[in-house]
Amino acid sequence: MSQPPSPVHAHDLGAQIEKITYDGSNGSDVTLFLQNVKRIAFIQGRQHDDQWLIDCAEISLVGEALRWFHELDDET
Repeated sequence: MSQPPSPVHAHDLGAQIEKITYDGSNGSDVTLFLQNVKRIAFIQGRQHDDQWLIDCAEISLVGEALRWFHELDDET
């Protein structure tokens, strides 16, 4: 069975994350955004770390999507 790739350095990870954003505007494809977040998590070996996935997604949200996220309660 193959091993996941080695984690990338922090500056490389930051560059990858900066390339993905989601604004929630009409017609925006959330599926592509989520796939990109999952891809970065896999590269980092964090694909099963739910809190890491949430944090990665949150820092990539902008505009209406970010406002929506901050309005969620802790139970959501």
